[in-house]
Amino acid sequence: MTELLSILYKLRIFTLDELSEALKGKVKSVEALLARYKQQGWIVAIRRNTYCMKDIASGLPVCDKYEIGSHLSHTACISYHTALEFHGLAHQPFNEVFVKSMSRFNSFSFDDVDYTYCRQTKEIVGMMTPKGNPYVRVTDVESTLLDCFDRIDRAGGIEELLHCMEGIVLLNEERLIDYLARYDKAFLYQKTGYLLERIKEQANISESLLELCRAKGAKSVKWLTNNEESDTFVNKWRMYVPQELTSKEEYELI
Repeated sequence: MTELLSILYKLRIFTLDELSEALKGKVKSVEALLARYKQQGWIVAIRRNTYCMKDIASGLPVCDKYEIGSHLSHTACISYHTALEFHGLAHQPFNEVFVKSMSRFNSFSFDDVDYTYCRQTKEIVGMMTPKGNPYVRVTDVESTLLDCFDRIDRAGGIEELLHCMEGIVLLNEERLIDYLARYDKAFLYQKTGYLLERIKEQANISESLLELCRAKGAKSVKWLTNNEESDTFVNKWRMYVPQELTSKEEYELI
């Protein structure tokens, strides 16, 4: 029993197939073992066919929300506001985990946390496995920022996003340029330029990157957020933004 539990605790989180592979030749019935360990309180079902070991002392799952989210498919990756949290940039924690995945899974809740499927049709840009944490896949800081600029709603809204950006002290511009080219969205260039300009001094953003964003940005007028909230025009970026984001010198009210 000790040997079997040792194997399971090394897995931490697993499907029935993964458990069967790990215990090949060691037990007659993996299903029976799984049922027994669940009954004895060693294992908890996170969702159908996904299981996690429990801590002996606390009785809580040994996996945190980042590990769980990373195990929801073979391409699952912690993204958007959840990635900001992982990197220590979030202004406040959310009880929703955003998971990019190239294969679909049904969104679900576990332990008062909602796990939300975010459709991904192409290879996930900037996905990494952090040093010392092989159970997690997460977008790096640069990719996370671009994702949040692209889907501000998944960053918790513009106010939360700006609070998160206050913690940024350095960005890899080569990555940003590469990722922007791979996303290939004119409006994302436009939003990236406007938002990064706000932390130009703080994060040492180069003028050449901002000029690239202006050159590649959408030629038509856009709205940073919804039409009602973004009521102030910033001519430099040809974009309407919420008035509270602007200085008196740069905006024009509708």
